[in-house]
Amino acid sequence: MGERVQIKLGGRTLSVPLYRDMDTTIGIAKLVSKRLQEIEKTSPRIDTQAFALEAAMSFAIDAAESQTNSEEDGREMLLQMDTLSKEIAELIREYRPDTKIS
Repeated sequence: MGERVQIKLGGRTLSVPLYRDMDTTIGIAKLVSKRLQEIEKTSPRIDTQAFALEAAMSFAIDAAESQTNSEEDGREMLLQMDTLSKEIAELIREYRPDTKIS
């Protein structure tokens, strides 16, 4: 399963998988802690499990949105590259009519 490290998260010490390196893993833990604190501030009662699940859901939504945006950006880039390719081919035909373009 890979290397694991001890991280303090939500007032508890947990063994979590190392992601890339220690600094990155600690940075992610800080983001999770911050999100948990934000959720705790808005809740009228203390429910650690519910807070953790809400934070997990929030991060999962962020990841899904990021993937969707990345896919949309990729499609847009391909369309722009296709347009550019057609424009280059047209310029070649205009200035070098003897050149075959596939």
